[in-house]
Amino acid sequence: LKIRKKITKTAIKTFKPQLIIIEHDPLVLPGEMKHTFSFVRKKMSNTKVVWGFPDIFGEPDEVVKKWAREKVYKVLNKICDEIWIHGDPRVFDQVQEYRFPEEIAQKTFYTGYLQAPHAIHASVEPVEHEHPRVQSPYVLVTAGSGSEGYALIDNYLLFLERLERPLPFWSVIVSGPLMKQDEKKILKKRAHQLPNVVFHRFSKHILQYLKHADLVVGTGGFNMLYEIMSYQKKALFVPSFDSLKENYLRSQIYHQRGLVDLILPEELSPEVLGQKVVDILSRNISGESIEYSDISRDGLENILQRVKFLIQSRGETEPYPVVVNRN
Repeated sequence: LKIRKKITKTAIKTFKPQLIIIEHDPLVLPGEMKHTFSFVRKKMSNTKVVWGFPDIFGEPDEVVKKWAREKVYKVLNKICDEIWIHGDPRVFDQVQEYRFPEEIAQKTFYTGYLQAPHAIHASVEPVEHEHPRVQSPYVLVTAGSGSEGYALIDNYLLFLERLERPLPFWSVIVSGPLMKQDEKKILKKRAHQLPNVVFHRFSKHILQYLKHADLVVGTGGFNMLYEIMSYQKKALFVPSFDSLKENYLRSQIYHQRGLVDLILPEELSPEVLGQKVVDILSRNISGESIEYSDISRDGLENILQRVKFLIQSRGETEPYPVVVNRN
């Protein structure tokens, strides 16, 4: 940690960035990063600091309680010039739901959701599926990072294992790189014994799989949400109970808007999951897509505008370096 703190601090002192963007859960910001940004505030008064938030952190009461206990509001106010929320307040208003103090609310901006790479560029040829046997139609089952995805994939495989005959669609399963090694080995072995199933721990072509899938089944994470919106995909969310219920709340909100199907954690079983998948695919024969037009998805353009404003507010006209901290 001492080495990492020194590297980070030295990089900032050397490059003297006009803008630092933090993309991190404020509850788990490492101690050396707090020290680094305190240094920025004291010694580099011209440097602007922005903290980027996902659309939702979790159930409001739990988030407010933990943020207050961990002095998150105080840290945000001390460190940040602006806070960017990568979401739409018409869907979930963090300022109101998480009771932002007035001084923080005043420097909060909703960017809208981002677009997945190449989603708006029709001329870009998609990368070929990395497994030559995959055929359409197919279901993409992805557990995000994989840390909370075992129950979803286990129940999906149980559904397939109990069938008397293979279904007329393929399944591409991506367990996620953070799934426990022993859990991944068990699932992989079971998947390889089934017909029309492709199993990956990780795939660099996950967006291409998602773009061409007839249905996406996942845990309702933030990245998956803006990806399915970008490609206007039918989706089934099966969230787990994380400590703040982030995915649980996000899944419920988008289900209530009629944009995703939902299976709650307490309802999950091979039978319920399998029947839901078959039902969704059966009504997706026409290949129609989901329309997300009433949700702001121009995040990149809005971020660029905020960057320009922050730099111009310093009177800078020369090219400027940008530091993005994701870890």
